[in-house]
Amino acid sequence: MKYVGYLVLVLLFIYFVFVKPFLLLHSIEFELKELKINLKERSFEIGEFWILLPNFRGETFFLRVDGLSLYKDTLKLKELSLVSVSSKIAEEPSEYDFSDLARRLNKINIHLQKAYISMNSVPYSESITIFVGKAHKEGNKIWAEEPTVAYYIHGQEIKRIEVFVESAQLKGPILEVLSSKVTGENYFFELKGRWKGKEGTFEAVGYVDRITTGNLSIEPIKVEAKGWLDYKNIQVGMQLQTEDFVIKEKHFGRVAAKGEYRYRWRKENLFSTSFEGEKLNGRLEYDLNRKVLQLYLSELAFDEKLFAVKQGLRGSFAGRIFTDLNEKTLSLEGKVKDLIFQDIRINAANLSLELDYEEKPMGEVSFASDVLELKGRFYGNDLWGQLKVKGLPYQKGNVKARVFYEGYFSYVAGTPESSGKGYLLDLYVYDRFIERSDFNLNLKGQNVLVRGGGKGFKLSASGNIKDESIKGVLTFTGFSFQERGIELSDLVGQVSFEVLNKKVQAEGRLEGKLSQEKAQALASLEFKIKLLEGKPEGEFKGVLKNIKLDDLEFENGLLVGSIKGQKLSLTYRLEEKLKGSGIFSLSDYTFSTEGRWEGELKGSFLMLSYRLQSCSKTTCKGELVGSAKFKDMTIPINARFDYEGETLRANVKGFDLQKGPIKVRVGGLRLEEGKIFFSGGSVKLNSEELLRLSQAEGFYDLKKEGFEIPNVKIYRYAEGNAKISYSKVEGFNLNSEGQINLEKTSALFRSRTQTSLVGNLYYYLNIDKKGVNLVFLSKEPIEIRSRYVGVPMRGEAYFHGDGKIFKGSMRFFGRNSFLIAQAEGTDKELQIKFNANGVPVVYRDENLRGSLFLRGKGAITTDYKKVKISSDLSIAGIVEVRSFPKEKQAKRGGNSDYTRPKGFFL
Repeated sequence: MKYVGYLVLVLLFIYFVFVKPFLLLHSIEFELKELKINLKERSFEIGEFWILLPNFRGETFFLRVDGLSLYKDTLKLKELSLVSVSSKIAEEPSEYDFSDLARRLNKINIHLQKAYISMNSVPYSESITIFVGKAHKEGNKIWAEEPTVAYYIHGQEIKRIEVFVESAQLKGPILEVLSSKVTGENYFFELKGRWKGKEGTFEAVGYVDRITTGNLSIEPIKVEAKGWLDYKNIQVGMQLQTEDFVIKEKHFGRVAAKGEYRYRWRKENLFSTSFEGEKLNGRLEYDLNRKVLQLYLSELAFDEKLFAVKQGLRGSFAGRIFTDLNEKTLSLEGKVKDLIFQDIRINAANLSLELDYEEKPMGEVSFASDVLELKGRFYGNDLWGQLKVKGLPYQKGNVKARVFYEGYFSYVAGTPESSGKGYLLDLYVYDRFIERSDFNLNLKGQNVLVRGGGKGFKLSASGNIKDESIKGVLTFTGFSFQERGIELSDLVGQVSFEVLNKKVQAEGRLEGKLSQEKAQALASLEFKIKLLEGKPEGEFKGVLKNIKLDDLEFENGLLVGSIKGQKLSLTYRLEEKLKGSGIFSLSDYTFSTEGRWEGELKGSFLMLSYRLQSCSKTTCKGELVGSAKFKDMTIPINARFDYEGETLRANVKGFDLQKGPIKVRVGGLRLEEGKIFFSGGSVKLNSEELLRLSQAEGFYDLKKEGFEIPNVKIYRYAEGNAKISYSKVEGFNLNSEGQINLEKTSALFRSRTQTSLVGNLYYYLNIDKKGVNLVFLSKEPIEIRSRYVGVPMRGEAYFHGDGKIFKGSMRFFGRNSFLIAQAEGTDKELQIKFNANGVPVVYRDENLRGSLFLRGKGAITTDYKKVKISSDLSIAGIVEVRSFPKEKQAKRGGNSDYTRPKGFFL
């Protein structure tokens, strides 16, 4: 026992001589309660121990131990508290090598109830506080029954992290975390790691909860990370993926990212990543120390959902965005491609923005493309600057143009304003081309005023954008335009219009000249039209003068109509010849009309009634009934047709014509399913059929607007073929050729003329848009046999005509004789010149017989009513007078005993 007493004395001496003065010098306080030492059992117990070091190397430390017991190789600790407060700026963190401590801890088992550790830095306004729950170490295995919760406080910012170590182990100087779970306020990870000495590595797999801000929404982010760390550095590589990335209402779908996080003590705190999604590609760099964010976008597709606008908007952006969260500034610079806003299309544009949002957003914005430039400044919600439009394509409804404009614009206190000058090029209104139009624009709030004009017209209008109303006057001063071959020129007049509450009103009076390739007229139009909820109502009147249609001329015409609901009713006339009425449906764009033509038309008097029903672009039904009178010949007309799609069905009734003993029968026509059927025809002289046309079949094409009947047979006195066709390009064409049997033909008048012809006469007939070509030609000799010609004569004939002039010749030869004739004429006169040489003429009857020879020239002229003959002929031969007629004998004295001479010679 005396040795124990000596040891106590020594310890008391050391405490009062060395320790106590040191504690008093540094104001160190401590307290020890219930200390128990059992050397025999090798146990050590402390009920409570605490120590306070208020100023130790610029730091204050407080350590408290409660319920500490060490028994052999087992340490139990009820509670441990450690608090550190530093008032100095640390140039480098303390680097403690845990290798020796880890080796020592390998030898004992530890059971901890709870612990409290708090590390605080006054200069940096930082605090790290850790609450450790029940934890154990037995052998080299480590585990916890309760999670450890850590709080990181920086200024007013507080972050909470919870770590639950499920399994860990010590292997010599190495601490390995085999399984742990890390839970933050909006994330969760499964963590593995190892620490040796002063550094460690780790792997983490987990997710970040759904992120939602005012305009941004990111679905849960899956994270895979691997990293390395020591007391000064942290470096983490990671892969990120989310199923949907949403800005405002724009969904980009799945986005994947690959990046890294780097930290160096008091120098670098940087997160960077590259990302790729559906039309979203780029790179993000965020400096957490400087709070500076840089975003490089190689593609960002946007539409109206991204900007929450109702108008049609889409395009893509590529460029750089820089923001300083401390300075509260933002700059943007890049290119916009394939921009579409409503009906405006811009292929490429440069966009720049400088923004300071410390108080109210303020800065500058610039947008420049080949067709649009905008430069301005903004403060809060107010914007002002200059706008320049350089040929911007514009199209809305039935209006399109290229717009040029330059002027001032502003948007202050919710009121837009703009004023400037501009002009329109390539202006089309309802597909009508209008030359350059200049205008002045003045916009203030919702009110707009436009004044302008172009070649031949002026416009003055005012309106309200909100009410979608406009009111103005359009004045024409010699306006002209062309459309589909129709030219409107020298248009003068005035049109007043107003649009208010979806109601449109227009009225005016216009005069001008209408002309087409084969038509022209002077027109005067008065109208008054209203349009309410898409339903028009009104009336109009058009007066036509000096009307020319091809080679037809009319002094006047009239068109009167009215519109009500979806129906347009009208009546029309041309002089007193054409009168009709019609109805046009504005709902299905069909029309029906009927009328009558009664008057002369190209040399004929036409009386024709017509009716068209339910006609549109693809369907129509109609009929034509009447007659056409050519001179003293009347041709009846009776036709009906039904057109639907690409199918036309029609019937044209046949008719008979008769003049004197000649009767002509023309068969009907029938059109059906692309084919045309001709019923044939005939020509009769009294009861004798001279010509017969066979039935024939052809075809028609509605798209090409043509038809063809390729093979019409001709029989009886003439034999041949005919082809009838029509096309839009070539017009009507009739082609026929064959031969006429002269022997059959001359049999018709042989009994009267005592003359016949033997042979065939070839004919060719062609009628087209160039005119008429008719040819008669004897390919083989023709023979004339007559009781008045002493010998048969053989020869040839050739005639041709073009419908206006008829020419021809014939040459016949006999025994030492010939007869040559040439003919030329028109439809009004015919002249035949002949030359005879030794033509034997024989005449016989009961009173006279003669055998003569004719020589000389002559001419026969006729207007088809009278015949005039002039000649210079010599006659030689013998004439035998057998008797005189009785009436001549009475004149000579009535001597009945007079005897005629036996012969009489010339």
